[in-house]
Amino acid sequence: MDVQSIHFKEFDCKGNDKAVRWVKYVKRFENVCVAYNITDAVRKKALLLSFAGDDVNDIVDTFSDTSLAAAENKTVYDKLKEALEVHFNATQNSEYQEFTFRKLKQANSTNDQFYN
Repeated sequence: MDVQSIHFKEFDCKGNDKAVRWVKYVKRFENVCVAYNITDAVRKKALLLSFAGDDVNDIVDTFSDTSLAAAENKTVYDKLKEALEVHFNATQNSEYQEFTFRKLKQANSTNDQFYN
């Protein structure tokens, strides 16, 4: 089968729950790779970046070249996937931290407590 015939939706970087949606997106992408017998890591990386869209490519452009280079027991595809997971999880965690901060309420206290 020809890879050009694959129709795969771009990843939406602007919505909520990016970390969860990214994990699902990668699972779907890996299913497509299995279906089309794509096993080469360099080709998988190129296809993921092609399918994911401009927003994801802009994020990847901010990564250092050394963070995406193949390392021991990790392919370039694995490193890319790991770097994007870290990026999207960091976004999720900061949003959650803001949410919990805004839910904080000051305890009721009197001035007498501060003068003892």
